[in-house]
Amino acid sequence: LLAPRVDAPREFLALAARAARAVGAGGLLVVQTRVPEHPLLAALGASDAASAVRAWLENDLEVRRGLDLPPFSEVVSVTYPASESPPPLPPLPPGVSCIGTERGFVLRSTSSTALDVALETVRALPGPLPRVVVDPRRY
Repeated sequence: LLAPRVDAPREFLALAARAARAVGAGGLLVVQTRVPEHPLLAALGASDAASAVRAWLENDLEVRRGLDLPPFSEVVSVTYPASESPPPLPPLPPGVSCIGTERGFVLRSTSSTALDVALETVRALPGPLPRVVVDPRRY
């Protein structure tokens, strides 16, 4: 639920749904957590869980829209081996933002075409080959 990934709550929801199917309608699902007041857990514990989870999903989409996160933009993580330092980036296409990290950088754009051009630029850089992780383009 608190994993450092954008999709962590949705991944948790999928796991909880799978576990709920395994225990059945009369079963009990126990979640161990450090944040019992998390809105998703509150939705799952509601008397009408289906409506509460649907409302949580709609709220999550509005938060993503406000922060320009997927599915309203695309995010790509580019990392290099720990023994190598990331090369300097050339200018990126308009509409692509870049944030440096310890072992690389994160690219974000609302245009998949601009992001693809930026990735081509990154892959053409001399030096070690980066590991590129693209946020899924499906929701």
